[in-house]
Amino acid sequence: MPIESTVDEGSSWITDYFQTTPIMSTYLLAFVIADFRSREKDDNGFRIRIWAQPDMYDQTSYALEFASKTYRFFADYFGRPEIVPKADHVAVPDFSAGAMENWGLVLYREIALLHDEEVSSISNKYWVSLIQAHEIAHTWFGNMVTMEWWDDLWLNEGFANTLMYFALDDIYPNWKVFDLQVVGNVFPVMTKDSLLTSHPISAPINHPDDITQYFDSISYDKGMAVLRLLRGFLGWDDFRRGLQNYVNKYIFSNAKMKDLWKTFEEAVDQKHEVAEIMDTWTRQMGFPVVTVKKIGKNKYRLDQSRFLLNPEDKYDKNSSPYQNTYTVHKTITVPRGIHTQSTKQSPSQQEYIHSPQNSHRPNKNTYTVHKTVTVQTATIHAPDGSWILGNIDYMGFYRTNYDEDMWRRLADQLHRDHTVFPTANRAGLISDAFNLARQWDATDWWHAAEVASNLGDSGKVSLLWQLQKFSAAKSITKRD
Repeated sequence: MPIESTVDEGSSWITDYFQTTPIMSTYLLAFVIADFRSREKDDNGFRIRIWAQPDMYDQTSYALEFASKTYRFFADYFGRPEIVPKADHVAVPDFSAGAMENWGLVLYREIALLHDEEVSSISNKYWVSLIQAHEIAHTWFGNMVTMEWWDDLWLNEGFANTLMYFALDDIYPNWKVFDLQVVGNVFPVMTKDSLLTSHPISAPINHPDDITQYFDSISYDKGMAVLRLLRGFLGWDDFRRGLQNYVNKYIFSNAKMKDLWKTFEEAVDQKHEVAEIMDTWTRQMGFPVVTVKKIGKNKYRLDQSRFLLNPEDKYDKNSSPYQNTYTVHKTITVPRGIHTQSTKQSPSQQEYIHSPQNSHRPNKNTYTVHKTVTVQTATIHAPDGSWILGNIDYMGFYRTNYDEDMWRRLADQLHRDHTVFPTANRAGLISDAFNLARQWDATDWWHAAEVASNLGDSGKVSLLWQLQKFSAAKSITKRD
């Protein structure tokens, strides 16, 4: 908090009295005593300062301007400004963590905060922006509202990882950060979560010594990925309304995961049982592969099963409260002209058609079919001979597999006009194909090679690089 008054005590001693902090969790308290230099800005009474060693002062300008824009973005997004009237961001030499969101006094490693526009790379600018946006997002998710106990650590970190991309997309719309999010965060954590050594996002923590091991990519990146899934399911407006309701309801207090789901259900007027849907993603490890297989002239069956890099890994389905079945809001894109049939369907097998609500490049020549699959199998209908693309914009946390004929149709479409598919889906086709090929099916390797070689000039990748990258799977999935 800012200094309220200073008293000269004599004998070279002075006493500073600070304003009283808002109610806050004790882990958010910090002190810094250093001979640093600061660059500051007053933003309508909200003081922002960036601190660094004196010889690094020239590298603080970017962080100050970005922080100002980011605080304004989140204040508008949540409809609630920062409560603490000042924000000090400090570049600390040899800081053990990457950064720490102490309320009003955010600490960083020097490389995570400082940027020189004349010398530093664009990748450094992107990295510094992500980290600073992540820490500022904690002001609302973590500081104003804190998880009740560490088994819901992901409520802090998963949301900060989610919200940092919202801020970057607003400040740098040309960066296409939601596509980078898929490649940089979603794909890597899918690799970790496809091993038996993974753990649920929300896991019981019975002893303080167990806390630190959950500060990992599952809490950060899978937490972010399932929130991305939820945003894709609810839409931008209802997702934002749910977050606003959550912060307004639990400000200056603690909340559990069930409290979050309840505020989302209220935000959508109980139209969706959010807790029932999301518990299948947060209370069990892993994720599914959804297989699209033709079973009739215009009919396709969707089957889900747990995806494991090593298909021979053994696990007990009964160890999970949901038997490793996930509520999949499957988005299937097909060429315009798709039709549905009037069939008796259970509430868990709803089918409907509309344009992609979250696509950054809606394509006028395609429709999207949404299928909610809470059972092992469901069906969709599509014109005979058309291609089908699953998981539009890669909003869902699952892989999609197709029969051999459909893989060839998708590769052919990529060859003719790859821009029909959103960028995230082009990346997703490569990721899905190569990871399915890790299971050592020669046909899958052919599919992977065919997809990678048909991306067009603007999206080509080195097939050799892909093969080298995924050859590491031998050490993970080698069969005896």
